[in-house]
Amino acid sequence: MRYLLQARREIIYEASKGYKKLSKKEKTERLDNLVAITGYNRDYASRSLSQHDRCVYVKDVSGRSYRLVGDVRKKGKRSRKRKYDTEVFKVLKHIWAIMDYPCGKLYELACAKAGGMWRDRIRGRGEGETVNYFRFHH
Repeated sequence: MRYLLQARREIIYEASKGYKKLSKKEKTERLDNLVAITGYNRDYASRSLSQHDRCVYVKDVSGRSYRLVGDVRKKGKRSRKRKYDTEVFKVLKHIWAIMDYPCGKLYELACAKAGGMWRDRIRGRGEGETVNYFRFHH
């Protein structure tokens, strides 16, 4: 049974308390239990246990130093800016489905070659405003 991500992070947090002060045999037992419970790879679980509460000191350009403390429970979400708005994304997804879900490179190539044809067909259906957002790359 796999736990939710937040639950697994809490389990690692609880298991990491006092982990650095344990003997090698006790660390092995705790690591075995953690791998059995969470289903994580042994290397990842070991790294997660040892990195919790690790302090790193960083200096910025002005010379001011900062103390960073590792916390397993918090993980920053990676995000990037959206390239297309939701309307255009829906149209692209529909076209991708019509093409039988090709990989990214083939999809981009097909869009570049058939871009004019699709623009004309979509405009014929009264959805020409969203098509103006398309950027077909070569």
